[in-house]
Amino acid sequence: MENETQSQQSAIARRPQPVWAGVRAFAMKVVPALATIVIGVLLLFTIYFTLLDWQWIIFLSGVLFAALIALASRASHAEWTIRRRTVQLAQMKERLAQEAAAHRNSESAYHATADKLQLLSDAIPLMLVYVDAGGHVRALNSAFRIWLGKRNSQVDGLPLGEVIGSELYAQIAGDVAKGLSGTLNTFERKRSIDGGVGERLQLIYLPHLDALGKVVGLYVMVSEQREEIPWVAPTGEATAAAPAAEAPESVPTARALAESGGQTLYLRSVSEQLTGWDNPEQRLRQALQNDEFRLFCQRFRDLRKDDGDCSLYEILIRLQEEESNLTPPGAFIPVAEEFDMTTDLDRWVVRNVIAWHCSKRQRTPHWRTAMYSLNLFPSSMLDRSFTGDVRRWLDESGVPPEVLCFEVAEDE
Repeated sequence: MENETQSQQSAIARRPQPVWAGVRAFAMKVVPALATIVIGVLLLFTIYFTLLDWQWIIFLSGVLFAALIALASRASHAEWTIRRRTVQLAQMKERLAQEAAAHRNSESAYHATADKLQLLSDAIPLMLVYVDAGGHVRALNSAFRIWLGKRNSQVDGLPLGEVIGSELYAQIAGDVAKGLSGTLNTFERKRSIDGGVGERLQLIYLPHLDALGKVVGLYVMVSEQREEIPWVAPTGEATAAAPAAEAPESVPTARALAESGGQTLYLRSVSEQLTGWDNPEQRLRQALQNDEFRLFCQRFRDLRKDDGDCSLYEILIRLQEEESNLTPPGAFIPVAEEFDMTTDLDRWVVRNVIAWHCSKRQRTPHWRTAMYSLNLFPSSMLDRSFTGDVRRWLDESGVPPEVLCFEVAEDE
């Protein structure tokens, strides 16, 4: 707003002024002075031709004095008007600056609140969509975006029926209309699908009211769950266990999330925010298979010594992404914990640390044995095969066991 005002003022300042405006300004300054001089000259001629009669002198002097008083009064009034308008202009500029600052603060607060609201809605283990009073989609959370496979910008302003499909919208159109009329209602549907699995779909319609009680929008929350159901053979057929249909390689994301429960949905929402992964489990397994992790070391140094000798290192792990970006552990460790991949991650770290130590020792003639501090997950300590694998890697590489120092958090 402030920039627009300044640009308008500069444009007005650059606008060429008409010629008559300059002539008028010159005339307003010069004409009163010339008029006063002319009146004075006429009075002098009049006094002279009246043979210096004192009556005429006094009369004409009074006329001249009155003219001077009127001219001074006019000039004083003009100066007072200019001062008053200058003060008003300064007040208007100050008020405009305050309004511009308030507008910027309000805009910043709006964006901050919108970001917090988006983060909160993405953490909800339900699919959430918001439509305005006209039935057009205005916002949706991460779970709903995953189910649709689209971004907010791709569906913003579109009718709800066009976003979710005409078949599904035909079943809930009446409930949507009730919600937009101000009525809180729910819709629930159960059906059996292949493989002896039952699907339960529940929709909750929550009207959004303004301060006057008028409906301005509608929140639609969708919960999709699956549960095993008994399989009954048709009459006249042999009773046998129904073979479970193989899951296709690519299934709707919302169903896969529903099978894993709300925790998985929450994890996928957070992972999408932090890393942009659509399928965090598959992405992490792919990273382990393709050795996409990178190991770093942090040296421990004795500050009492200045010789720079350092034989203890703490091992840090990062995930290599595209364009040389490194994903911190806080983004992929929750995924490893959720899908029981922590022991696999520890195995990868220990195996690569031993391999690096062996390679470094062979390439460095005067190599001094170092010690590496590694943080282990509790699952690795409870896995008997993990210790056997570590012992086997050490024996095969000829690395002494004392190079490894395993750390476990106290609360674990």
